Parts: sequence; C-alpha cells; structure tokens
Amino acid sequence: MTNTIRFDDGVAYKRLAYARTRPALASVQFRDGDAYELPFPSAAFDVAVMPLVVFFLSVPARGVAEMARVARPGGVMAAYAWDMPGGGFPYATLFRALKDMGRQVPAPPSPEASRIDSLRQLWSGAGAESVATTEIVVERTFVDFDDYWNTVLGAASMGALIREMSPDDARQLQDRLRAALPTDATGRITYSARANAVRGMVGRPSS
Repeated sequence: MTNTIRFDDGVAYKRLAYARTRPALASVQFRDGDAYELPFPSAAFDVAVMPLVVFFLSVPARGVAEMARVARPGGVMAAYAWDMPGGGFPYATLFRALKDMGRQVPAPPSPEASRIDSLRQLWSGAGAESVATTEIVVERTFVDFDDYWNTVLGAASMGALIREMSPDDARQLQDRLRAALPTDATGRITYSARANAVRGMVGRPSS
C-alpha cells in the first residue's frame, strides 16, 4: 500500500514477491495499492483486515473509511497494531537505547492511532457496529545476544539504520542493549510485545 511506508530498498515489493512464491498462498491474489484508494469496488469483501498498518497512515480515519467501503454491509472489518505509545512495540528497548545515544529513530506518522481507545473511535467513526477491542501479548525468545542482534540487523528499517553507524557507536549500542534486555542465566533473551486489536461489523444501509 503506498500510504503505509516506503523503504529505499523497495522492501514492500520484495515482500510481495516473496509472498507470491509461497505454495500455501498460490491461490491468493496480491495487489499493490493505495490505502486511501483501494483498487476494489465497494462492498467487495466479507472481511477487510488492516494488520500493523494504521499507525503508518497520516490520516488513519481515511484509511479506515476505505476499509469500510470495500467490505460488504454486515461484513467484518478488523485490525491490530503494536501499542506504540504504550511501549508495546517489539523494538521499544532498541529505540530507547538509540534515543539515549542521541540518535533519531524512525517514527510512524500516527502512533496515537494504535491506542486501543483510538482504534475504537476510528471504527465507530467509520460507521462500524458491535465494535470490540482486545490486547494481544506475544513473547519471543532469542538463543543469545548474537541471535537478537542478527535479527535486528535483518529488519528492513532498523538494520539499515544500524549499518550506517560507526563501529564505535554500534559497539556502544550493543553494550546498552546487553544491559537493558532481559537475559537469563543461560544467555537467552525473552521479552514480550503488545498489540491492540479491534473488529466491528460494517453497518447496513438505512432503509
């Protein structure tokens, strides 16, 4: 979607290309489009889902309204997003370490849209009925710090930022992370992340 986020290395297109190679998704049609102008007719789908996108929209209400447009009356529109203001983002510890070093970190245009009350308001504002919200908590364990670090380096945005750092700054960042991340006696790192989720039924036209 052109109104989510773009990376200079074309990562959005790489992800689409990768998805198209997966055997389990052979029957799925992938389309690159605009979150504000979805390339589909109105009332085209039983379900419309926006995963980890709403905080990337400069005008979240406009994107949610477009979801409601392409979902049929009585259909479901749903989304989930990392709780950015509440520290639920998986790289929250990394972001804090970078900020403590005086580094600028990537920020989506609308982090407040990921709050659970904001999601509820967005859905209600788009005319959704029976709106319900919940929190989703996930946990991930890394074998050791090197496993965590290599995962970070593989991330589309964060990896590029870190690779631009000087060796001394990269070592300082590693030292800060080693001190901040929850590590057990065996060296494993386990931490949780939190997303807020919302769903609602697309309202039926008034008679």
